[in-house]
Amino acid sequence: MEGELGLAGVATWHNHTGDEDFSYCADKNLALDEYARLLNESPWERMAVTDHAFALALPKEVAWAWEWYWEPAIYDDYRDYRLKKTERYLKKLDNISDGRMLKGIEAEVMRDGRLSCDPEFREDFQVLIGAVHYLPPVEAGEDKILQEFIFQTERLWQHKVHILAHPTRILEARKLPVPEDLLDFIVQGCRASGVALEINSHVPSKHDGMLLQKCLASSTAVALGTDTHHIDEFFDGGLYFAGLLKDVNHQALERILFQA
Repeated sequence: MEGELGLAGVATWHNHTGDEDFSYCADKNLALDEYARLLNESPWERMAVTDHAFALALPKEVAWAWEWYWEPAIYDDYRDYRLKKTERYLKKLDNISDGRMLKGIEAEVMRDGRLSCDPEFREDFQVLIGAVHYLPPVEAGEDKILQEFIFQTERLWQHKVHILAHPTRILEARKLPVPEDLLDFIVQGCRASGVALEINSHVPSKHDGMLLQKCLASSTAVALGTDTHHIDEFFDGGLYFAGLLKDVNHQALERILFQA
C-alpha cells in the first residue's frame, strides 16, 4: 500500500469533514462514509473526525473575524446557537458505524483561558485536539506574539487536551524564529501534562524531525495527524510520514504513539 508505515495501530488523529454546516474549510466531498471508504485504501488503521470547535460555536463570518478570541463575550452571545449546533454535530457523528473512526474535535483557548469547546460536551468526544490558531498581528512585535503563543499553549496543557496540534505552525507562518529552546519547552510541557505532541503533514514543518527525536529521547507521546482538508492529504500524509520515519526505530516509536 502506498505510504505504508509499518507501525502497529497507526492512525491519523486529525481530519476535517466537508459538511458546510459544521466545517468551514474542507472539501465538500469529505463525508463520513467517504472517510470509511478511504480508510480501506489508506495506510491508516484508525482515524478521528475532528472538525473545528469554532465552526460549531459561531457563524462563519463571526468565526473568521477572530474578535471572539479577544472578546469572549461575543462567544457567550452565541451560547444557544453553539449548544444546538454541537448537539446536531454529535448526532451526525453517531452515524459513524465503522469502529475505526473516532469522534473528535479541534479546539483553541480564548483570551480568558476557556476552551472553545463547552465543558458539558467534552466527554462526548473521544479525541480532543488543542491548537493555537490565532496570534496578535506582526505589528505587535515578536515578544508580544511569543508571550501570547506561550499563554495559549500552556492553557491547552492545563485543559488536558489529548493532542497539541501543529505546535510551531503559526510561528513559522509569521516567519518568526523557532529556537531549539522553544522546541524543548513544547516537548517538556507535553510530557509533563500528558499531552501528545502532533506531527502534522498538512503543512510540514522543518522542525518535525527534531521534535520527533526529542519526543523519542524523552518518552513524550506523539500523535500523527494528516489534518485532512482535501482527499489527497489523507494519502499524501502517509507518504510524508513514511519518509520522515524511515530511519526511526519503529519499536521505540510505537511505545510513544498516541492511542485513544
